[in-house]
Amino acid sequence: MKITIFAMMLVLFGGHGFTEENSEENRTEFETYVWLEQEAMTDEEITNSEIHELIAQGLQHKDPEIVQLCLNTVLWHSLVAQKAIEDGLAPTMNRNLQDIPGLYDALIKYWNKEWERAGKVIPDPEDMFDPDQKALVSDMDATAAQELVQNIIDGKTSLTSMYQLWPGIPKLLAQLFPKKEEVYEIIWDTWGVQAQGYRGGLPDETGQNNPYPLLAALFHGKFNNPQDQEFRIRILLNEGSNKLTLKLAARSLGDLQSENGFEALVDVLQDDSRAKDAPHLEIVEAMLKYGEQAVPYVDLMRSRVSQTNFLNSTDRKLRTNLTEQLTSFEQKHVEEIEQPSQ
Repeated sequence: MKITIFAMMLVLFGGHGFTEENSEENRTEFETYVWLEQEAMTDEEITNSEIHELIAQGLQHKDPEIVQLCLNTVLWHSLVAQKAIEDGLAPTMNRNLQDIPGLYDALIKYWNKEWERAGKVIPDPEDMFDPDQKALVSDMDATAAQELVQNIIDGKTSLTSMYQLWPGIPKLLAQLFPKKEEVYEIIWDTWGVQAQGYRGGLPDETGQNNPYPLLAALFHGKFNNPQDQEFRIRILLNEGSNKLTLKLAARSLGDLQSENGFEALVDVLQDDSRAKDAPHLEIVEAMLKYGEQAVPYVDLMRSRVSQTNFLNSTDRKLRTNLTEQLTSFEQKHVEEIEQPSQ
């Protein structure tokens, strides 16, 4: 019986942990880095300095498999932090990975190698498995699959080796090393209009264009050049954008401000025809960051916040916070509030 990719995913995402036989004193050097990947990065008892030392040593290791494992560990761990930041939350654990000596250069080297090998095209985002690993797993029989599962449980096999994580390097570089010009060039070369296999434009009926990676990388990198501003505004004004992308576009226009960005936020907030698709909570959150410019729109902002429905727990918390912020905002600017001219 062959093992399916779906079955392997259940294993990889299921619970796992190091056995007593794989305790610290019994681990090989490679197993130590698997432990770093699978447990240490999220263990609050392991200090950042310990994490940094292990990764810094691993990046300089003579064994390329350990170097690869260190880089993938950084990428894997950062995915959770990036998602929290994009949702307007603080990451539950900040490892300050940007402080690791040699990490920036190692990531750039890793990116250049994989980018060239892939023909300067980002792989299909639906295919998270590394092609070689996918073929290997697909050909496994039950015995081989059981052995692989046991190796994962014993901490002898890396989880991240199964996946193509390198496409996440531009966003990781942006998160860890914001405002760097080299990173900015990589981001636009990868997802900009001229990129091969372009998926960075407005959503289209084919489903090929996905603006989220470019939007997120610019957001994390705190890039606010004219072309970045224009891109965010186009996404927010586009009714074909999905809710997740619209939320990040609005949040980006709040953190990375421009005059045209504020006007776009107001336009969408005032558009009754977009009452169902517009990210009103994130728009109000963004507008409040503009201070006095938002004063004429307090009543409308309050109305949109109170009318927002179908919320998850994060949205409900944001709505509560915004209700309180609007009260404080109105009290602070009470003498300035007036209805916007039509």
